[in-house]
Amino acid sequence: FADLVGRSIDELLGTQIFELTHPDDLEDDQTMRQQILDGKNRIIARQKRYLKKNGNTVWVNVSISAIGDESHRENEPMHITVVQDITEQKKAEKTLKESESTARALLEAPTDSIFLTDEYGIIHDVNKTAAEKLGQPIHELIGRCAYDYMPPDVAAERAALTEKVFKTGEIQRFEDKRGDIWFDSVIYPITDDTGAISKAAVIARDITHRKTVERALAKSAGTFRTIFE
Repeated sequence: FADLVGRSIDELLGTQIFELTHPDDLEDDQTMRQQILDGKNRIIARQKRYLKKNGNTVWVNVSISAIGDESHRENEPMHITVVQDITEQKKAEKTLKESESTARALLEAPTDSIFLTDEYGIIHDVNKTAAEKLGQPIHELIGRCAYDYMPPDVAAERAALTEKVFKTGEIQRFEDKRGDIWFDSVIYPITDDTGAISKAAVIARDITHRKTVERALAKSAGTFRTIFE
């Protein structure tokens, strides 16, 4: 975390997390924290921004989890925050909004799976990361239906969301599970030179580790200590 926000550990000790938070995210941060302290939620997850020491913005997925039982939190409120850097993902998402030509330049993203599909889920392009996860070379995936690689229930939900993107032009974000792997995915409308939606760009990030940590943290402070000791 110290590296993420561009500070030393000594600088961070005793620092309020709100001092590192982007001003536009402070209100939501306060709301999340209060819900945890009031016992309304054990785990809350959202996207937010931190400010590095040099003033640059860092986008993150942040999960706040209550630690201990109710009586423990009343006497000494405690929670743990898990932070995942998604700055590069946010940059990719921003570029994907611009046009089909710039979308193609992002297909070599090193960590996220990226697909370009039509409204029926037919794959028009895919990056190396996605091909490796599906266990097939890129040229064999192009022309195939993306839904053929998903469980029926996931495929049906994905098809409905893709259809909504083409009909409304609205970005769709969701989490789903395929086998033992959890994904955080976003579907973006990609426009052609005339401004019409020609394809959908799907960015899928593996969040299995984050989900595992969240489940472990939800159990008890004892479980938390066992994982990190």
